[in-house]
Amino acid sequence: MRAAPIQSHIRHEVETTVIQLTRLRHGDTFYLNPDLFERVDTHVDTVVRLTDGTEYLVSEPAELIIQRITEYRARIVAIAALLQANAVDDRLRADDFSSGDAQVPPGELLSANGQATGEAS
Repeated sequence: MRAAPIQSHIRHEVETTVIQLTRLRHGDTFYLNPDLFERVDTHVDTVVRLTDGTEYLVSEPAELIIQRITEYRARIVAIAALLQANAVDDRLRADDFSSGDAQVPPGELLSANGQATGEAS
């Protein structure tokens, strides 16, 4: 079975590059880019402070916000790994085709030494 194109992975991840939070007073849902977080304070209420000084009172506990930030960063690392693997695969294929030695059909995985390892999942 062939893997979904890398573009669909990226499109999905772009839609999830923010984390969802809930305003404490109104209960409204809103989204913030965690790269802009300076800190999360928990006294009586949870306060998210951004790098520009903006503060948001939210209903989520600090532990949940940290978990969401960790998951967000893991998605970013996963995207980078997919992009890198795709770029290496494309370079290896281009080298094979340019030399006239095309041995790896589209959809096959390549090992580190450029040998076909089987069908991509």
